[in-house]
Parts: sequence; structure tokens; C-alpha cells
Amino acid sequence: MGRPPLLYLAPDGLHCYRLRRRTIEHIGQFAPDTVGQEAFSQWLEESRANTAFTLLVDLPDERFRIETLPHVRGPDRRRLRERRQAQIFPDTPYVAHQYLDSRPSGRREERVLFAALNRPPTIDPWLAIIERHGHRLRRLIPMPFLAATVIPHLPAAPGTFLLALRTPAGLRVSCFDGCRLLLSRLHPLPSHLTPQLSEWMAEAQEAHRHLLSQRLVAHDTQCPCYLLTPPQDNMSPAPELSIPHGDLHFILKDPAHLLPGTSSSASRAEGCLPMLLPLLQRHSRLPQATPGRFLLTHQLHQIGRALQATAAVILLACAAFAIANMREIQPLEQRSSTAKARGDAAEQALTTLVATSPTHPHSLAQLQITLETLQHLDTASSGPEPALRQLAVALNPIPDVVIRRIDWSANSSNAGATKETPTSRETLTLHFALPREGTRERTDHTQRILTALSTIPYAHLHTEQVPVEMMANRPLSPAVLEKNAQAADLVIRLEFPVTKP
Repeated sequence: MGRPPLLYLAPDGLHCYRLRRRTIEHIGQFAPDTVGQEAFSQWLEESRANTAFTLLVDLPDERFRIETLPHVRGPDRRRLRERRQAQIFPDTPYVAHQYLDSRPSGRREERVLFAALNRPPTIDPWLAIIERHGHRLRRLIPMPFLAATVIPHLPAAPGTFLLALRTPAGLRVSCFDGCRLLLSRLHPLPSHLTPQLSEWMAEAQEAHRHLLSQRLVAHDTQCPCYLLTPPQDNMSPAPELSIPHGDLHFILKDPAHLLPGTSSSASRAEGCLPMLLPLLQRHSRLPQATPGRFLLTHQLHQIGRALQATAAVILLACAAFAIANMREIQPLEQRSSTAKARGDAAEQALTTLVATSPTHPHSLAQLQITLETLQHLDTASSGPEPALRQLAVALNPIPDVVIRRIDWSANSSNAGATKETPTSRETLTLHFALPREGTRERTDHTQRILTALSTIPYAHLHTEQVPVEMMANRPLSPAVLEKNAQAADLVIRLEFPVTKP
């Protein structure tokens, strides 16, 4: 995609140039009348849609004014400058500005140069044609600001100096303070005439007298004046000549030596324009006189392109993430397929094993009953000897204890135990004989037996029958006491876990 052509507006009409590397190609010229404008409209129909054009204006109707503004920052600075610009140039929308260096003083002020193009009817028809064909105006640059791009290629000159150069529009003399433009004058000349050196010097002297009247330069102060002109027929082809002339010191420089790459024939025919157009492409921040509506259209287009680029970047990033995820998913899918195949094979093997295994002759319920019986037999095989030994040791301190009956039983229970470790317990039911006479003696004897039995480790004691004197919920009477004396027994049940040998 090539660069759009550069448009150059001069008094003789609109010119179109195309830059190809280091060469400048003149591709069209349109006269400043309705016929030329119609030809330009037809030429735009062949251009790429929505092209952003740069217009270089080189017309004699220019005004320059230096204003002093209060020093402010932020949006107030722009609003103050635009308000002053509307006050001094209310009749044209083509106004460029440039901040100058502040003069040393006690007040904080800023100097601003305003450069206005005074003949909008000369520019408006061309911009209307560009807008009507769906194209955009990117920049509108006045020629004096483009001439400032030559200064870095000149010898360093302190203070104020003049620069004179030839373009297809005529002879232009500009005044600079360092790299800042102060004033510019265009003397129109026919493009087929080559001005003599005396005409260059006379035009420079006229510009210098204007500077003296504006107090931009001082009397009796030497002011350099660079004349960018090709060698005359009666002059040697030296790259630089110096001619003192009063306060002006003329320095002649050949544009072909100043900026290599410009052909001599092109310089004689079009002056310094072939040298300036490449500089216009390189410097994108030159002061411009573009109307606000064109700036807004270009900014909106730039925002749209930025959004499109952002969307494209996001789309590419999403595509890259999707590709990366697909590459990561492929091994997972392969492992999943392998695991599924292994699972299917194992399931098929188990199904085959179950199908080929013989059926057990006994049912699951019968096997469960058999297992419980074996557990019960395992518990019962321990015998009552350990429990009786513990009972004898506990009752040994009581000399007059009488046991009428001992019942022993063993069982296994799954309550409170795991499936693998069922709980086995054994039970001793003891029937003690108590004294027949004396309520106090029966109570004391019972207490001694209960105290002795409570010393057996891991044993749980349950009293199933006690003397009536120790029952708090039964009323005492001679008949009740007499009945209890006839069968005065104490029945206690001991439960403790079985200790396997």
C-alpha cells in the first residue's frame, strides 16, 4: 500500500506529486478554475477510497502576527489561544500558530505567532472536492513552516536570520529566530522565469526593512541571509558564496549541495520544492492550519483504525490461545481414550470372569449364619475361669460371704463395634445369701459385697435384686420386712469383655 500523493497549491493551480524513495514525480496539475476543479474531481475518482491527503499551501496572501498571551496551562491555554485567534483573524479558518521563546521580563507571558491564509475562496473548492469524494484532509501546511525544516541543514547562525528560496509560486523570503518563524513574504513570479541574483537581494532587503519597522531586528546589526539558489550562468558552481551588503550578509547556497538527492534540472524548474517535499514527509509535527472539522474527521478515522487494530490483535490472541488449548487438549484426549479403552477391557474381563466362575452351593444368608455361629463358638471357647478368678480375688476380704448360685453366659454383639471387630462379652449372675436377722446387718453386708465387686477391672455391675431396706421407692412395714427375711437374697449381674487366652 503506497503513500498518498502530496498536494501543492500555488497561484497557478493545484499540483500533485508522488514520492518514490528519493525521487519526486509530478503526476498532475489542475488550473485554478472550474475546468481544473472538474479535472481534479475526475482524478480523485481513481484514487483509493478514504485517502488521507496532505495539502501544502504556497500563496502570497498571508498575514503574520505575534501576540503576547498570559502564561496559563492545561485546557485554559488552548481556549485562550483560540479566543485570541478568532479575534484577530475572524474571516479565515486557515490559521496556524507557533509558540515563540519568551522574552526575559518580570511578567510570565508567552509569545505566539499566528499565521493566517487570507484567501479562503482559493482553498475551499479543492477541499470541498476532496470531502465530496469521501477522502480526508490529514494536514494543511503553510509553506513558511515547511521552509523551517531546511534550517538544520544550514550552518548554525545565532540570533535572527533570513532564508530566501524559490518555489513554483515565486520567490519566498522568511525570517527566523533560531528555528522559530517570525515572518515570511512571497513575491509571485512566473514559473518559466528564472530570477536574477539582484532580484533575490532586493526582495531580501525589502523583507529586512519590514523587520526593522516591526523591531524584530536592530539597526547596525549584521543579519545573515541565506539564498538557496542554483548557480547563475555568470557564477562559479561553488557550493557556497558570501556577499556582504550593509546590515545584510548574503550567503549563497546551492540546494543540490545542501540536500543531496535533488537533481539540478528539477531545482531549476521548480526551485527548492523537490527538496522540501521529502522533508514534509519526514516532519509529521509541523504547525498546521487545518480547519477543526477536518481535524475531527481525521481523529475519528484514526480512532476507528486503532479500534480495528485492537480488535484484530484480540482476535489473533484468541486464535493463538485456542490453538494452544487445542494442542494441550489433544494429549488429554489421547490419555482419556486410552484410559477408557483400559476400563472397557477390565469391565469385559470381569464380566467374563463372573460368567465363567462356578456358583457357590450355599446362599449368602446361610454363610452369614455360619459366620455368626463361629464367632459365638470362638467367644464361648474361652470359659468362665478368668471371670471366676477375678470374682474370688474381689470377695476374698469378706469372710462370711455366701453364694447360693452362679450363672455364666457368653455372647457376641455388633452394637458399638466395627464390622471387622465384633464385641464379645461374658456375664456372671451371682445370688448371695444375706443374714436372716437384723436389718442393719443385711444392709452392711450388702454394701460390703457391692464395694468388693466394684473393684473388678472393666466390669459393669447391675443390681437385679437388693434387700427391701435399700429400696427407696417401697414403703417399709412389718409384713414387708417379714417377707424379705424369709428370702433374703442379693442378685447381682456382672458383665465384662472376654479375654482370649
